[in-house]
Amino acid sequence: SEPAGKDHGSAGGSYDTGIPICRLLGSEPPKKMIYEWIQIKGMGPMSSSKGVTIGPVEALELVPPEILRYVIARSKVNRHIDFDTGSTLFEMADEYERMLTETSKRVEGGLTRRQEIARKTNEGALRLSQLKRGNDPKNSWAGVSFRHLALLAQIKNEDSSIWNSLWKSGHIGKKPTSVLEERLKRMRNWINGPHFPEDYRIDIQEKISKNAKENINGQQIDFLLYLKNILMNLEWNEDGINNGIRESAKEVDIKIKDAFIALYWLLIGKNNGPRIVSIISELERSEVIDLFESISNVKS
Repeated sequence: SEPAGKDHGSAGGSYDTGIPICRLLGSEPPKKMIYEWIQIKGMGPMSSSKGVTIGPVEALELVPPEILRYVIARSKVNRHIDFDTGSTLFEMADEYERMLTETSKRVEGGLTRRQEIARKTNEGALRLSQLKRGNDPKNSWAGVSFRHLALLAQIKNEDSSIWNSLWKSGHIGKKPTSVLEERLKRMRNWINGPHFPEDYRIDIQEKISKNAKENINGQQIDFLLYLKNILMNLEWNEDGINNGIRESAKEVDIKIKDAFIALYWLLIGKNNGPRIVSIISELERSEVIDLFESISNVKS
């Protein structure tokens, strides 16, 4: 068989036109196999003839190739694919990581026929996503989630600082693998380009912004001032910081949701974003305390 896009397989298309030519030359035409188009979300079919602004080559500069292959391998050939280099890419990476975890688990007890088919389909999609036949899919992710790498790449300018952070957190050994180095390179390209989703963009503030002052209330300011003192002495990791936030919220009697919103406003100048505890833990304590000091003159 010779796969072709649906335009070639339509009535009177190139496949139909080629049938009599094949027979005239003494052979039977290849078996017909038609696949749907890949569409850029919100922009229509991916087509060089129509001038779509991002194609496979450019996409490979932004996205791990395993993810691009997975997008295709997981889809039925008769359904079009919506390719999105924005927030959906995070969701696709999450799905890929989840599949890696689930397919590596030992299954206790029997599976229904439907569950067994789904499991084999997922395993097949992961195998087909690898660059070389026979590669173990687990090696493609190098121990670091897509979201965490996106966070680190925005907070830390030097690659060496990222490797040091990942080493301290136990994600990697003292040196990154070549796979992880390539992933970081693509991640930086994505972050610095026009396709990175604004909701995931991180801009650490040096002092409380005008927008933050206008959007947080007196109780939230009291919470931030109380938390500042707690941050000076707690253990500087995610668990320690998370406990400090919750302890401060309880002492000030503020809803935990409002407490986190205040932190988002102070640190990144908007009311939501990537996990704020992870962001704080990756910053220097002195840098965070200096930012908290800037709210001292804000009236509650």
